[in-house]
Amino acid sequence: FSDVPHSPFAYILHSVARALGRNAFFLLQLQVKDSYVIGSSIESAFDPLRAEFKRLQVTGEPVTPGGRGQREIDRRSGKQEPFYMHTEGMPLLARIREWAKWTFRIDTRLRVHRTLRNGLAYWRARKPLPPAGTPVVYFPLHLQPEASTSPMGGVFVDQHLAVEMLARALPPGWVLLVKEHPVQRLAKRDYGFYERLGRIGNVRLVSRATGTFALMEQCRAVASITGTAGWEALFMRKPVLVFGNAFYRGAPGTASVDDPEELAARLREIERGTFPVCTAADLERFVCAVERCTEEGIVDKVYLRDSDLSEQQSIDNYAAALIRLIERPETVIS
Repeated sequence: FSDVPHSPFAYILHSVARALGRNAFFLLQLQVKDSYVIGSSIESAFDPLRAEFKRLQVTGEPVTPGGRGQREIDRRSGKQEPFYMHTEGMPLLARIREWAKWTFRIDTRLRVHRTLRNGLAYWRARKPLPPAGTPVVYFPLHLQPEASTSPMGGVFVDQHLAVEMLARALPPGWVLLVKEHPVQRLAKRDYGFYERLGRIGNVRLVSRATGTFALMEQCRAVASITGTAGWEALFMRKPVLVFGNAFYRGAPGTASVDDPEELAARLREIERGTFPVCTAADLERFVCAVERCTEEGIVDKVYLRDSDLSEQQSIDNYAAALIRLIERPETVIS
């Protein structure tokens, strides 16, 4: 598979192949510059990365990020908006194709009622930012339907489950800031999605025009299923609560959310200021682990806009990885 199996047919095919004991590999682009993994299991796709990071921690081996690793550190250390949030640098024909795709999609046009109803509900549920000084956790919603939540989010494909767990676990007086994804189509949200958010007392659904970096600076922690916001927050030295199978789950400065009690305990640590945030050295070590356990290149053509490689270089790297996979499938252990 050229991506993690997430459409219904691909997911079923992958599951059947694994149940029959057949090799079933997929290539998954990461939010790290020019990096992708080759996996055979959705649940354990990042196990080699996590094992390598733990090894580097235990051995204390000196590390120096390579070219793509250092470029990733450099850009994340600033406040660079993800490339897919804007059209800067996109060729004219590509812009026209994107416009046509979003304008003439039949499934969206058949959901006019849902668009109108959800739009009104979103407008009603919107709330202003809390007063300055209010302790907040920032949770940016994921675009859906997308692989970032289905299948990578597990049970948290239902983002309300994550929101409600957070809202109940927050210390008294804290507020959860929820922001809709900038390019989410309202027709793709379930009926009642925004009404439910609006009914939770300590949740504020803020305008999606609000800058994500401004919200990160204001918050005490960032929560995410698998999103780029969690990765960005680590470079801002913010605690990150990870609900899904993100590649950075288990990285320094993160807390993996598996149950409400564990979530509440981590939030109490954040409240007391005892939660261990990551350091520059931690991030360098983790980025080195990413470099060692990923392929260099692009497998999702959209990411060519964000690449330091030419399209031909990515094609050559892609072909070499596939040849190695066919000849030596045992090298993929995830």
